[in-house]
Amino acid sequence: GESLTVTLKDPAGNESDPKSVTAQDTTPPELTEVKLSEDGTIVTGKTEANATVTVSSPEGAQLGSVKVDSTGSFEIKLDSALTDGKTANVKAVDESKNESQPEVVTGQLDTVKPDVPKLSMNDALTELTITTEPHATVKLYDSKQQPLLDPSGKTIEIQANELGIATHIFDPAAQRGTIIYATATDAHQNESEHAKLIIGVQSTLSAVDNYEYVALDITPTEHVNKAPSDMNKTGFTVVNAGLGPVLDVGLLDDILKNSVQFKVEENQVRKVTLEGNAGGVQIGSTMNLLLYKLNESTGEWIQQSAKNNWIISYLLGGKSSPTEFSLDEGQWMFVMSGGYGVQALTGYTLKVVSDVVLDYGDPKSVKGSKAGNMLTDHDERYGSDEITSGTRIESINGIHVSVNAPTLVRGEHGVLLVKSDGSYTYKINDDYRGYGSQDEFEYQITSPEGEKSEAKLIFDLNIKAPDERLMISNTVELSVEPELIFDGASDIPKQTGFKVANVGLLGPVLSADAIGADGGMNISVKEDQWKELTFEGNAGGVSLGGTYTLYVYKFNAITNEYILVHEQKDWFTTVIAGKANPITLQFGEGEYKAILSSDKGVSLLTGATLSVSHEKVFAYDTPTKLEGEVKGDVTPDSSTILLKVNDQAIEPGQYYVIKGQYGELTINGSGEYTYSVTKPMDAPKDWKAPYGKIDSFRLVTQDAKGHTVVDGLNIKLSVHQANDDIVSLPKALELTNVEAAIEIREDDVKSESYQKTFTIESNQMIKDLNVTVTGKSDKTMAIFGSSKEMTIDLELTNTTTQKTWTFNASGTDPVLVDTLKALPAGDYVVNVLAHDGKIGELSLVANYVELEQYALKGSQDIYTVTGDLLENDRGTKMIDSLKIGNKYLSINTPAQGADVIKVAGLYGDLEVTRSGTYTYKPSGKAAGIERFIYETTSKVGTVEKAVLEIDVKQHVTGSEYNDIVTSTASDDIFTLGKGADTLIFNNLSTQQTGNGGNGHNQWTDFNAQEQDKIDLRDLLNGSQTQDNLDQYLKYDQGQLMVDRGGQGEFEALLTVQAEGLESLLKNIEWESTGAPTTAAVPALGDLVSSSDSAHAPTLFTSSLTESVPFVSTAQSVPLGDSIASDTLPTVDPLSDLEDLNKSHI
Repeated sequence: GESLTVTLKDPAGNESDPKSVTAQDTTPPELTEVKLSEDGTIVTGKTEANATVTVSSPEGAQLGSVKVDSTGSFEIKLDSALTDGKTANVKAVDESKNESQPEVVTGQLDTVKPDVPKLSMNDALTELTITTEPHATVKLYDSKQQPLLDPSGKTIEIQANELGIATHIFDPAAQRGTIIYATATDAHQNESEHAKLIIGVQSTLSAVDNYEYVALDITPTEHVNKAPSDMNKTGFTVVNAGLGPVLDVGLLDDILKNSVQFKVEENQVRKVTLEGNAGGVQIGSTMNLLLYKLNESTGEWIQQSAKNNWIISYLLGGKSSPTEFSLDEGQWMFVMSGGYGVQALTGYTLKVVSDVVLDYGDPKSVKGSKAGNMLTDHDERYGSDEITSGTRIESINGIHVSVNAPTLVRGEHGVLLVKSDGSYTYKINDDYRGYGSQDEFEYQITSPEGEKSEAKLIFDLNIKAPDERLMISNTVELSVEPELIFDGASDIPKQTGFKVANVGLLGPVLSADAIGADGGMNISVKEDQWKELTFEGNAGGVSLGGTYTLYVYKFNAITNEYILVHEQKDWFTTVIAGKANPITLQFGEGEYKAILSSDKGVSLLTGATLSVSHEKVFAYDTPTKLEGEVKGDVTPDSSTILLKVNDQAIEPGQYYVIKGQYGELTINGSGEYTYSVTKPMDAPKDWKAPYGKIDSFRLVTQDAKGHTVVDGLNIKLSVHQANDDIVSLPKALELTNVEAAIEIREDDVKSESYQKTFTIESNQMIKDLNVTVTGKSDKTMAIFGSSKEMTIDLELTNTTTQKTWTFNASGTDPVLVDTLKALPAGDYVVNVLAHDGKIGELSLVANYVELEQYALKGSQDIYTVTGDLLENDRGTKMIDSLKIGNKYLSINTPAQGADVIKVAGLYGDLEVTRSGTYTYKPSGKAAGIERFIYETTSKVGTVEKAVLEIDVKQHVTGSEYNDIVTSTASDDIFTLGKGADTLIFNNLSTQQTGNGGNGHNQWTDFNAQEQDKIDLRDLLNGSQTQDNLDQYLKYDQGQLMVDRGGQGEFEALLTVQAEGLESLLKNIEWESTGAPTTAAVPALGDLVSSSDSAHAPTLFTSSLTESVPFVSTAQSVPLGDSIASDTLPTVDPLSDLEDLNKSHI
């Protein structure tokens, strides 16, 4: 840049004018005093004037630039702060493009936040430890992230030591479940993200079981009976007697001869269609069709359904409608009994229209699959897994699940393809056969923090979806005031002339065919509505003397039957004005028929008129008021804490309001809650009262051991509630052996020989046999002849045992008298021979003892139980009716319906009044747990079911012989006396472990020396051996304990005196008789779709379910196990013959 003056001079010495020139600049500028501001945002320094200074990252990205002024000083504001040790290059470029050496500046400001601190609490919940950066300041916050304050009101701040450890003492101790947050701030005021700690809770990770229904598409093999008519039965002679819930043993032979029987093999369903024919008889009469099934364990035929008034002789040509039944594994029997107007059956025919066996054990094809996500799917009962973001499936059935590709896991019946995010696809194997199985997988999940939890994924392989698994936690009783939407003259058309009016046929149950479409006045009540109707009747000018009765029936769409709900007997007569006094009746939701009947028959009814003069309609679907409240506690165990409801975290000492689908849940940290529901003030037009609905809330709790549980709070909204009643007899039934006699008597044999046979069955023993034979001696040849001496020889032979007893008597007109004691069972032949005379009078009386049958000792009255079904129910004022089987009681309308209903059970008879009080009288013929299902229907149509359970205990006192007794579900007592007695235990429930549903029995006089036996062969599952018997049986402190499944999960079975199990085993029959016994396949309700069974009145899926309420202890029986189901039908079809006015509707 130096300037020079240049001239030129030639050889002649001539010199040019001077010129100025500047030399080229090649000197780079120099940077001095380069500095970075403390906050890393400004670079300053000095360099050559007019130079350009640039700040760049090490990668060359420009961070800022400036042109230097004439003073040579510069200041550059950077685009982004240079902090935390990051560097930048500063360069200057002069106008000649000379570039300086770079100066490096380093950001000294610390802006990096400390890592999220780690929090831990000691077991006493008094000392909090925080791990963070050395010398960081720790701040504590509450769940709302407000600073925690010390007792003096100052913000809690704790300084970490040189190791980064800080502690805080809580005094008093913190509450378990309290949520706190903490941050760490370094010396440069960099504050970390919040760390969260639920005090006393190590982890909330919880996997929950997933139950998934796999709908099987099964095409069974069909076997069609090409000649079903070969099974027809004609000429029945069965009468009503003995056709109760359990067939009368004494009539069994006659019943079997006059019945149609079907046997269904394992894994089969037999679909039969039956039709009844009255045989041309056209008198007013009906017939019932009863269905029984053999209990293989007890040998009893137990009624499964009753199709009342199946045939009505004057309708349809005296034929029933074809009726389809679907029968599962077992032996079945159809019996016809007389209904109205029939005392015995002669000439009727039960026709088998079709007979098809569906073989599910050998199907043409079986298909089924399921897709889902075990982490996020919502299980009906347990909800979804409680997880944090990033949680994955670690393994399933012990097989590691790859994060990169789906993992294949083989189950017992199918293949599972699963991804680490929880998504899966399950498909059954091509060779799978049957139904009712489960395929179970156990999976483990892992959170990003390394926490683990396990649960099960269970596939239920079946034809029909399982019952709802939602468990009701509480019920809120709604207080409702309906809206009166109509009050005036009714538009229900009056009815004149009644076609179904034969008084002999208007029983408690009528088929739709019997009534027909125009058989009476039609009354319809909409859902959630209630009608009050005032009826008037008129004889229509008929002057004949006669009385009219009003019948009101309610239609049951499931059974296609009308059930009598009111009978106004002798409502009015033709003699007195021919008009009825008005009566007012109430009707809940449903379809009804009102019918007039006359004691003079159809001819009197042609002009009779029934009308409704006034009608009120109450709308419960648009109530003027609806409210209800219920309280409870989701953590009754004080050591269990509530962590979450739905998505709301819960802390102790706090109250939370959580909106449900229908109401509001107010809950505190202790788990105490109030659920309330009211009709919204601004309810939209389409608002619907939530009668019978369920409001569900997801709960997360943790017990004292740190086990996290995901469950549900399910609150049912109802206007009433039915609760089970469990009672016992005032004392155990005192039962003793049944005793009877075989008598052979002849007034005058008049012969030299006599022979007679009789049989003592295998379960009988002759107590004493008394024989008396008189002889009539021949006369001598003398003129004044006298009687000869004669001999009578009597020989009694048991042809079964080949033992013979002989007796004789000699003399003139001798008399043979003798007695034998304790004769065994067998076929006996009595031979009597007379020598020198003839046999006169003969008497043989064998007094025998039944060794397996027992009868009540004393009066039944002392065992009677009384109570009140409604005493522990709620909302009873809202109940419209109570129903057991097909018998109704109107609860809150005293003038409507019957006052009492009678129901026959397995072990006794039940009477229930309209007030809900009941009387139960045991029959004394058997014992066990008696269960009656009753239904209460509210005015809004909601139905609640409950069970009256009566413990019918027995104390059996045996004979001096070899008695045989069987345990029941009750806690029975046995005092069996002398002899080699046997106590038999069967499997009475579906449970795979424990004592199989038997009661805890006592054998007060068990005597091993007398060869007393305990028979467990039908109780144990059949896999027991000498090597594993210790997993089936145990004797402890006078108790014989059993686990029928051999898993060592023992339950008390029998109090019996013994030195120990080893000595007792000598008197226990435990050996398996072969392979494990097989059980019935699941009930048809689990097999047949609703469309297939719409016309199949069986116990399981059909119309007859309503007729026979029962509680089964065998709802779902796995294949490969046997049961003796203690199912209890409770309807006696014969009781339909009772006086309707007095007994039932």
